[in-house]
Amino acid sequence: MTMQWNPLVNKNLNLEGDYGLREDNIVTLQFASGKERKYLKNSFTPMEYPSLSLELDNNEKTKNGRTELEEFQYWHSVTLRYGILQFYFPRIGNPNQTGIYEFMSMPKYSDTDGIVTAEFGLRETAVI
Repeated sequence: MTMQWNPLVNKNLNLEGDYGLREDNIVTLQFASGKERKYLKNSFTPMEYPSLSLELDNNEKTKNGRTELEEFQYWHSVTLRYGILQFYFPRIGNPNQTGIYEFMSMPKYSDTDGIVTAEFGLRETAVI
């Protein structure tokens, strides 16, 4: 089951650190001559983004009476069942496409003057 992104939460992800192709999707073929050739196992290669962050407002209430931070936490815990379910999101690196993502880790939160930064990792599982 794939869920929608919470429309009351912004989509402005900050990409930090290294990201790239999953290692199990790259095949290395070694010839008797000693030369190697690397190629992709399938046509779709999932991307992993282990270090993303999202700034969430913890001051103003949304139309549901919760702050943006509370909306994100509610969506993650109730709708996604603590990140177990996948969700639709504009594809990272190509916002004209839609990707299906899953959380690689639980969000960690840090507060700075009412703006809370949620840090987490995402794995792209499909592209629509």
